[in-house]
Amino acid sequence: MMAEGEMVDLGPGGSVVSPQNVTVAVEMEERGAGGEGNLKYAGKKAKGEKVDPLALYKGNNTLLCGGRCVMGPNKGYCILAEFLLIAPLVLFSIFIAEDLPLPMAIGGWVAGGLPILLLTKTSMTDPGILRRYEKPPIEFPPTNLIVDYSENIKKLWFCHKCNSYRSPRAKHCYMCNNCVEVFDHHCPWTGTCVGKGNYRYFVWFLTSMLVAGTYMGCAILYYWVDQSRKSNQTVWEMLKDKDKIPSMVLLGYVTLTCFFISGLTLYHYYLIFTGQTTREHLKDLFDSKRPFSEGPFSNCIRTLCGSDVRLDGIEEAEESALAAKYGASKMNQNRG
Repeated sequence: MMAEGEMVDLGPGGSVVSPQNVTVAVEMEERGAGGEGNLKYAGKKAKGEKVDPLALYKGNNTLLCGGRCVMGPNKGYCILAEFLLIAPLVLFSIFIAEDLPLPMAIGGWVAGGLPILLLTKTSMTDPGILRRYEKPPIEFPPTNLIVDYSENIKKLWFCHKCNSYRSPRAKHCYMCNNCVEVFDHHCPWTGTCVGKGNYRYFVWFLTSMLVAGTYMGCAILYYWVDQSRKSNQTVWEMLKDKDKIPSMVLLGYVTLTCFFISGLTLYHYYLIFTGQTTREHLKDLFDSKRPFSEGPFSNCIRTLCGSDVRLDGIEEAEESALAAKYGASKMNQNRG
């Protein structure tokens, strides 16, 4: 049996290899004893075989469209957030847009519609849920394994709910009841976790809200000035008209939204530039060394323009490394 804190050989390149980073099922057979070992993972049975995504997640997430859409447990908050985005767009369309130049009105519809689409994309994208397994890799798995991660010593903590070792930046979310790769935080307004798979959509969503609020605020001010000029009144006199109350409410709404969202947006861009997540920054998990930062420009490209986390997008080299590490001969040797 492996001792707690045992050094793990990760193979060429020093990449982290842990049970949750593979999709292939490794079934260990003890030929000498004629019995079946306990290393049996859920997932695809052979290379190239399609994975049934519905069999991979046992947490509180909901899968739609055969696993293409993954929603979290806070669906009510997500619906409320969608309503709070749709309401100002409706007010803008009914009371403001008809008196604006057509290009400005179209710009308002586009700016107001983007946050709705990006919130939907964020809430329905797999945040990077790591697959759980039927049984742990060994009978009594140590709490952590010390690994050489690109010449930096890291610990992989074992998750007893998912029966797998988590990579250094992953965390088990108790709201979703799943381990999430590069876990940032659980956001009730998106209804799900924000992690490696949907973080860039989350940041784009915050940015689009800031842009939409600023654009609509400027459009409302233009509308007021234009209406006061047409009515030969001052802006203050014109605003006493009851017909202008919806525009005043809308301006107050977008102003408050921009006030609160701007700080959050800037904070997440700071995290991107420094190569951190919210969890890592607040808990100072790596003692301010920032081992995952590749420089501000590279961090932005990697985070905001990276590829999606796919349900079956695992490197074959990691499958081979896992099979070699936790194969029958090695496991039997550890038992002896």
